[in-house]
Amino acid sequence: MESDNPKGDIDIHTIKSLIDTLRDIRKQEKTFPKLFKEHPERLTEILTPNYYWSEIYEYSLFELLLMWIVASTRTGGTDELISEQEEKVRSVFYKIQDALSQFDELPQELEPKYLFGLSQALVKNIQCLETFSCSLNYLISQVKIGHDAALFKAVRIDHSIVSCPSIADRITRAELLKDKVFFRKLSNAIRTRPAKQMAAYSDLRYTLAALNEMGLLEQLKPADCYQLFSEELGLYPKRGGESKRNLAKLIERWKEGSATRKNDFMSATKDT
Repeated sequence: MESDNPKGDIDIHTIKSLIDTLRDIRKQEKTFPKLFKEHPERLTEILTPNYYWSEIYEYSLFELLLMWIVASTRTGGTDELISEQEEKVRSVFYKIQDALSQFDELPQELEPKYLFGLSQALVKNIQCLETFSCSLNYLISQVKIGHDAALFKAVRIDHSIVSCPSIADRITRAELLKDKVFFRKLSNAIRTRPAKQMAAYSDLRYTLAALNEMGLLEQLKPADCYQLFSEELGLYPKRGGESKRNLAKLIERWKEGSATRKNDFMSATKDT
């Protein structure tokens, strides 16, 4: 499912639709628990055996979103699971056929649990972006090179991620070594949830993190940023030239801060 240029040339309107899709999926953070609490029979109906989604975290955020789009066209009888904007999203995203064609091998008929799993994986990735300014896929990439701190952060976002292959490998190694310190920290991570980082323009910052993770932020020029974030998405005030300059400065500061956070994280001790 590899592609030399999976993103292709994505215009600003397609990027807007991508963000709109993530925002719509984000709402499912509260929708699913409410649905299953009120209709527990739906939980049993949808989640037939082998419904865990943790292995999906091995894919990038962009790949996850593409899979969700393809899956949403191949899943029937999912009234509560497909967004109101599905048709609009499909029509826009099929402009990037090269990217979507990576997932042509998915079965033509998918059970609802697969779309549910993709939705949950995206919801958890959004929570990770809001909290740590990076995706779960990025944290897993750090686990692979020995950073246990990344593993504990990922577990705090989604406790079920312990069944993700890369994390399961690390846990298995710790079991073989009888690593009590590791398991004490893992137990603490399972018992806790991280507090979301509150900051001015938090929605804008999470959107920047999402676009940056997907390699799309670098495609946007300052004028594109103002059109997208101020005029199209309403994430930053529209006040003419002053707003354009201030928005550009905010984005540059965010980029610098993001690079610093990742460098600090990668240079941190491996067992904290």
